[in-house]
Amino acid sequence: VRGLYWEDINDVRRQLSVIRSVDTKGRIVAPKHWKGRKVPISPRLLAALSDLSRRPGPVFTRLDGEPIS
Repeated sequence: VRGLYWEDINDVRRQLSVIRSVDTKGRIVAPKHWKGRKVPISPRLLAALSDLSRRPGPVFTRLDGEPIS
């Protein structure tokens, strides 16, 4: 979840792309097995995401806007 960025979410196709991960040291790395994948988004999740403010970068941040570590 920490590796999910707004540009990875496709509202029209209702899917998200898993193309990065965050390791235990907080570094952005490739996902498992070096393979990205597309994951469908339920209408409920899409509605919840639409309630969040969209700004460039990670979807889930601390209250001050910094990435979750």
